[in-house]
This record gives sequence, C-alpha cells and structure tokens, in this order.
Amino acid sequence: MKSKIHPRRCALTEEEIARQLKLQGRDESILMQSGYEGWWTHRWFIELALVVDHNRFLYWGSNISNVLQELFIILNEANSLLISVDVDVTLLGLEIWNKGNPIVQDDVENLLGDFCYWKATTLNSRIQNDIAHLFVQQHFGIYLGYAIIGSVCVPYFNCGVDQLMGEDMYIIGHVVAHEIGHNLGMVHYDNLCTCGQKSCIMAAVNNNFRRFSNCSYSPNPLDIVPLKHCGNGVIEDGEECDCGSLKLCTNDPCCMTGCMLKYGADCASGLCCNDCEFMPPGTICREKNNECDLPEWCNGTSPNCPEDVYVQEGFPCPGNGYCYEKRCNNHDKQCRQTFGINARSASQSCYMEMNTRGDRFGNCGINHNTYIKCNSSDILCGRIQCENVTAIPFLREHSTVHQTHLNGVTCWGTDYHWGMTIPDVGEVKDGTEGPNHGLYVFLCVCVCIHLVSLK
Repeated sequence: MKSKIHPRRCALTEEEIARQLKLQGRDESILMQSGYEGWWTHRWFIELALVVDHNRFLYWGSNISNVLQELFIILNEANSLLISVDVDVTLLGLEIWNKGNPIVQDDVENLLGDFCYWKATTLNSRIQNDIAHLFVQQHFGIYLGYAIIGSVCVPYFNCGVDQLMGEDMYIIGHVVAHEIGHNLGMVHYDNLCTCGQKSCIMAAVNNNFRRFSNCSYSPNPLDIVPLKHCGNGVIEDGEECDCGSLKLCTNDPCCMTGCMLKYGADCASGLCCNDCEFMPPGTICREKNNECDLPEWCNGTSPNCPEDVYVQEGFPCPGNGYCYEKRCNNHDKQCRQTFGINARSASQSCYMEMNTRGDRFGNCGINHNTYIKCNSSDILCGRIQCENVTAIPFLREHSTVHQTHLNGVTCWGTDYHWGMTIPDVGEVKDGTEGPNHGLYVFLCVCVCIHLVSLK
C-alpha cells in the first residue's frame, strides 16, 4: 500500500496570517485587488543577512567554498523572482555555524522565535540588515519555511527560517523568495488573486511557478512602520542627536549614548555642522546643480541646511527652454540626452504623425491601460520625436527604438508600455515648451500662465 504524499508548504497557516494581520491593525482585503491597476512599483533595496546552520555546513563536507557557491545560486534565483516586484536583495553579511548550532528546536515555529531573539541580541550588532534568514538542514514535516508578515522594518521580528534539504537550489530559491515576501507584507495567494499562471509564488503550497500575483504586487507601504528608539542612528522627536550603537557613540566627539549632545557641543550632524559647532552664516551648504537651481547657505544657528529652493517655474533658461521642477526643459536637449550630441528635435510633421496614433510609440499618456491620442494642439507634449540620429542608444531591457520615414525625414523615438517600472526617457518632460508655449502634464497652455514677468 502506497503512503499518502502530502504537498510541501509554508508553515504560515491562514489562521496565523489572520492573527498577525489583526495584531498589526491591517485588513487583508487591502491586498486583494481584482486586477493589476494601481500597482505600487517603487523599488525596494533589501539588505539581507544569512545564517547557515551547522548541519548544512556538514552536508557540504565542512567546505566553506561549497556552502558559498550554493548560497549564491539560491540568492540569485530568489532575486530573479523578487525583482519582478521591484525588490532587489543584496547579501550584506553571512555567518556559518561551523562549530555547532547555538539554537536547537524541532518545531519550525519555535525555531523562528529563538532565531529572531538570537538575531536581535547577537547578530544585529555584527551585521547590519533589513531581514535575516536562517538556512537549516532539518526536516519540519510538510513545512518548508516560516517568516513573520510585514516585519522588514522591525529589528526584533524581521527574520525567517528556510529549510535546505537536497541540492535543488532553484526550488530552495523559490522558498526563500516566498518567505521574504512574507517579511515584506505579502500574504498567501488565493482565488481572488491572479498572476497569469495556474498558481503563483505566494501560494501556501510550494508549486515552483515563477510569478507574483496582483495581491503580492501591491503591499501597502504605509503598513510598515519603523520603531523609533534612541540608538538607531536617526534623530527623532526628543533627541538632540543619535550616534547609533554603543561602539559608534564611544568614538563620537559630539553625541552621547543617551542621544544627548556632549557638554559644549552645538550639534553632532548636519550639512551646517562642523566639529560639533554650527558653521558660520553665509557658508554654502548646497551648491546649485544647474541654471534652474539656487544655492543654499547656513544661517549660523542650525545644523541643517535650509530647504532646497530653485528658480521659479516658467523662468526662461538657455536653449529657449523654461525652468520647471529645478530643470531646464526643451525638446532638443531631451533628444541629445537620448540619442546623442548630434540629435535634435524633429519637425512638427513627425510629432503630428506619431503622437496622434495613440500607441506605445506616440501618445499623450496612458489612461486605464489605454494609450491616449494627442490632440493636434498637444502633439509636442506627447512623446519626444527626434531627427539627425547617428547612433542607436543603449536602453534598458524592454525598451524599443522606432524609426519612421516621413516625407524624406526620418523620425526617431522610444516606446513605453503599460506595466514598465523603469524611467520613461521618451516622454516629453513636464514644463517643456509646447505649441502654445507652455506645457503642464501633457496639456499645452498659454505661456503667460507659467512665465515670470521680467518687466
């Protein structure tokens, strides 16, 4: 008689997920979107600390090189999955328990609790990290891993345990990506979620599918709140300074361990602080970046540089452009930035031909997944069209260059399609002069609205 084979799964049960979300004051429904609209696509850079248990070290014949090779393959696989949701994982530190395991537990939940405590009291002082995971050579029945939901910014709970059994490093990488997903606030995939495959990475049962669902793509970043405390290196309410760890504070000439300034010190940090004293008034603390920026000076009474200010929007700048959001915008400059020094803005016939199409090469924006055709009065406000291009630029993946021949003139431009999270180099920048000498968010308006009076 054949024994029943139970599918391997994450140790987080639906009941435990609900309990954790309730403790955090979160509603799981905010993560359940019916489609991909409204995806949050800001990139996260996660600094990861890894700990490898003694059993896995012995599994590889006590050979550190073999352990490192395995870890790099696993992390590369996990990162290749997480990068699709704009999460970039960097290994910041590694500890191998080559003398024995300081933590021993048969139950994965208890092991996670003990590891989180050990990490907070021991590892954090040695390896800076946003998340720390323990890789173990140990069976937990049907369970492959365990992590705490939404814990990435909480030093005592931003941890996970991943089971490493066998040598299929790609499956292990899948498990690691799944558990890091929990740390970032992702819950288990269910029937309300979609990823275009039969199952998704955050399904409770391991499936080896390679896509995150829409529910995983949009964890609300407002749900992740860092805990304020003296010693985190950030000056917060009630603190005069914060020199960080005890070791750092010992060598700090201005700040004490209680987040108080030392006797005689005016300040401990800031662009206008030097040798524990305020810099003299009139000292430049922030140089101007360009013709549309302004410098800032210290006032002699604060360690902080004043708020960044710049030339009023609409003020003329070189190249028949206008200052907008601290930059000088014009079509020729944008063509040179994309296609090289010899490129220039194309004729209006190119803009008319391309930007009235309403496709990924010519449009005036995207609304509900649909490209908007430019009106004839808005053609210079859509996508940049260039000529006199002598070399194809190096663009990031998923980008395409178009070449269109029109009445003896060749128009050049780039595409941008819905779902891309990389910067769009081909959109005409806000503040660029349009047909009616003024532009704001794809709408051409009278120049008098934006320009500063020079009289």
